[in-house]
Amino acid sequence: MAARGANAGKVPVIPSRPAPAKPTPAPAPVVSFKPSPYTADKLCTMNVETLKEVCRTLGRTGYSAMGKAQLVGLAFTNQKMDKDTAERKYPAAKSTGGVRGSTGPTVKDLQAKLKAKGLTGYSGLSKELLEKYLQTGVKPAPKAGSVGALREQCRTAKASGKLQGSYSKLTKAEMEKALASGKCVAKAPNAGTADWYKAQLKAFRTAGKTVPAYSKMKAAELKAAYEAVKAGRTVAKAA
Repeated sequence: MAARGANAGKVPVIPSRPAPAKPTPAPAPVVSFKPSPYTADKLCTMNVETLKEVCRTLGRTGYSAMGKAQLVGLAFTNQKMDKDTAERKYPAAKSTGGVRGSTGPTVKDLQAKLKAKGLTGYSGLSKELLEKYLQTGVKPAPKAGSVGALREQCRTAKASGKLQGSYSKLTKAEMEKALASGKCVAKAPNAGTADWYKAQLKAFRTAGKTVPAYSKMKAAELKAAYEAVKAGRTVAKAA
């Protein structure tokens, strides 16, 4: 009774429970990205629509409003950059303007670069082969059956004496016939065209008539010269 009386009025002490342990956060997943199958230089030659398609194929996101250089950076590194940063890192993309439909250097641009390097034999090559030729300095073989391949065959045949005439202006079908027959025969130009007037003036000259120098004449001038020679009128600046 005494013990009970001594504890009267005291609040019983309830032992505290340990706080529940906080769950350990799971480690952040390592985000991997699909690498681009194209080099940065190759990406810079693509147009905006093609770059967006590359980004879509590689699983990139957030590119709908990006400019060309930004798309190159996203496709190549999976990093989103502001326009200025992207253009500093990929100046080649900036040089082609990032304009819809731009595809980098044209065939004529590539041919001019090859000519400046002193390389030859590129007239019949496709854009892809021209780029390869420019990079390696070794002339790639044109695709079998292509215009370039046929021109190469004509060049070889002419050098060996198996082909007569000029093949430079022949069509693909005409070159195939020339290689089969050994003679280059171009389709006659349509009447009234510049080439037709030149052919007529050449025939007049062969026949001994006085014909002016016509190689640099325009269509209207060729027509006037043809009519004058045909009518027997004197033509100025005779060849």
